Amino acid sequence: MGRARFSIGDIVYLFMSDERCVRFKMVVTAENCKREDQAFWVETPPNDITYKLELLEEYEGTKLSEKELCMHGLKGGRSLEVPNCNNTELISYIKSIF
Repeated sequence: MGRARFSIGDIVYLFMSDERCVRFKMVVTAENCKREDQAFWVETPPNDITYKLELLEEYEGTKLSEKELCMHGLKGGRSLEVPNCNNTELISYIKSIF
């Protein structure tokens, strides 16, 4: 569960590092869960507890690319690794697309 702290019912937008865009809108459905995704990791997966997310929507357009997100308040770099819940400009923009 690391640095990110979520509550059940929170909405999470996933940034895909390979595609450099936000692609998925998820909802937190459970916490303190045993990892069940070890088979999908390229590197050695962590063996820790995590959150369970449920897919709500998938976006396949270009309006949530890293370039577009930076024009709406995304800082880039390490900011992609932590929640951006206090960046109201960015969150408002993402919500307007989904």
